[in-house]
Amino acid sequence: MRFSELSIREAEVCDCLAAGMTIAATAAYLGIAESTVRTLRQRAYRKLNVMSATQLMALIVHDSWND
Repeated sequence: MRFSELSIREAEVCDCLAAGMTIAATAAYLGIAESTVRTLRQRAYRKLNVMSATQLMALIVHDSWND
């Protein structure tokens, strides 16, 4: 499973994005800077081989169907 390759923080950022949270809301919720959210999102996208939040959501849905 590709999601197991994510760090805890990368996974948290992905969870927030999947919940529809903005970068600003994610940063406030996690208590980190917006630039850190962007960096973590970028790293997660690279590890998951996606390029957008839409692709991330498609991957989450796909994986949930295969569990």
